Amino acid sequence: MENKTVEATQTNNTNSTGERKAKLPASRVPKPSKDKKQLMQTVSPEDIIAQPVGELRHVFEEAMELMRPGDILLLDGTQSLRELVDTAFFAILACPLCGKLDLLTQAQYSGTETVICGYDDCTCHFRINGRQEITYLFVN
Repeated sequence: MENKTVEATQTNNTNSTGERKAKLPASRVPKPSKDKKQLMQTVSPEDIIAQPVGELRHVFEEAMELMRPGDILLLDGTQSLRELVDTAFFAILACPLCGKLDLLTQAQYSGTETVICGYDDCTCHFRINGRQEITYLFVN
């Protein structure tokens, strides 16, 4: 069997380039189908190369369980969460690379300190500029 690859393009509204490309094996490229379940079984998440988020997206407490990479929830706007979290922390952030939730300090949110994802399986290291833009840094 011949191993062909196909270039797939996805539009991403969060960055200035507007496109990201991933190489998929030709056998894994989904055929047009109305059946979403069949489509989900055709392409696995590992086949698509994730592109890190470029800007934070501020969300409200109601959306906490649906947070995606780059979503941030400021604790000062949520009395129920503010009572549960140590006052040293300012916000809850879904890591822009892996999407796991972590706590941020005011210094990290304002950009005076860098942020490193708190999970062992993620190496995301970045700085928040202007309380919105994410600048990725090299891990030493």
